Amino acid sequence: QELPHCKLLTCYYHTAATCHSYQLLFLLLPSFRGFTCNAVTIAYYGAPLSTILQVIRSRNSNSIYLPMCICNLINTLLWIGYGFAVLDPFLYVPNGIGCVFAIVLCSLCVIYRKVAVDQSLP
Repeated sequence: QELPHCKLLTCYYHTAATCHSYQLLFLLLPSFRGFTCNAVTIAYYGAPLSTILQVIRSRNSNSIYLPMCICNLINTLLWIGYGFAVLDPFLYVPNGIGCVFAIVLCSLCVIYRKVAVDQSLP
């Protein structure tokens, strides 16, 4: 019969061996997390850009929600300021790209005003 403390020791040695063999992974993990978060941030700010062609062709910005674009612009500006304050490129680079995206979307809303759509049923 196996003693309870043997399971604990086995688990401890397995964990120690795994951590030792993946020591390089743990050294690179912060950079990997940073790049992953950057990709998610850029995808978040770039998602509304999928409607740019539709807005330009129809000359109508109904597909862009202006309050969200303004909030994104303010959010990116705040994160850029903080990123420069702590000198962290993982903060100011993706948010700088997001700021450019937000400026493009806000300018499209200003250039192509929303056109009222007839909502009445036939």
